[in-house]
Amino acid sequence: MQKTSSKQNSIPQNHYLAIGPCRLKIKKNTFRNLPTSALKEAAFIDGGLSHLKKLSEYLPNLAHIWSKNPLSYGDGDSANTPMTYLKKSQELSDLRFYLDKKLKQKKGGIYYLFGFLGKRIDHHLLNVGEISQFIFQMHKKKCTSIVIVDQQMIYLPPGNYKLNLRGIFSFMATEDAKVKMKGECKFKILKNEKIQKMSSKGLSNTGFGIVQIFSDKSFILITQKSQSFLTEGIS
Repeated sequence: MQKTSSKQNSIPQNHYLAIGPCRLKIKKNTFRNLPTSALKEAAFIDGGLSHLKKLSEYLPNLAHIWSKNPLSYGDGDSANTPMTYLKKSQELSDLRFYLDKKLKQKKGGIYYLFGFLGKRIDHHLLNVGEISQFIFQMHKKKCTSIVIVDQQMIYLPPGNYKLNLRGIFSFMATEDAKVKMKGECKFKILKNEKIQKMSSKGLSNTGFGIVQIFSDKSFILITQKSQSFLTEGIS
């Protein structure tokens, strides 16, 4: 049986922010904990440019900079301004186009995505696949990457993590995985237990604070309300 490492994964040092076309579930303090480097280099995924006006209410100084020369990715079918990186292939989604650019540049780090939940179910499910594949490929390149979507989903590569989880959450393996879970949660997994890919085995747990999770494969955590997953850090 594989032993669980006691060593925690280190926090990636680079941070990236991307705004998508779906409804933004943000408040005035949503971006408070985001590093300045992520805010200054925000990317807009095609229709995400439509949120500039709303963002200017919360981040007037940065929104002014963004509106002058927005860093945008896509084919332009949902935006009135020219794309900085124009997608030519219609076989890729705009999000996949953005992630592929980062993959080629080997830009590992924490990716904060807003505006990617709540529209078409087919888009949502395909985004799950695209982001999972991005995490997998980045891990192969030894470029640790974490993706947080609308503060309700966090995609993580294999490893041992301490995360701040409050309320209902579900664990979803993107590959057959050996998993261990302990800490401030209702249902614990005290011995390495196999959870099959996309199994409902990790459905509807409840977190009360810091939860330690080990998985030998990439995985996703899904919550019912916005979370500051990394407030307590990945130590």
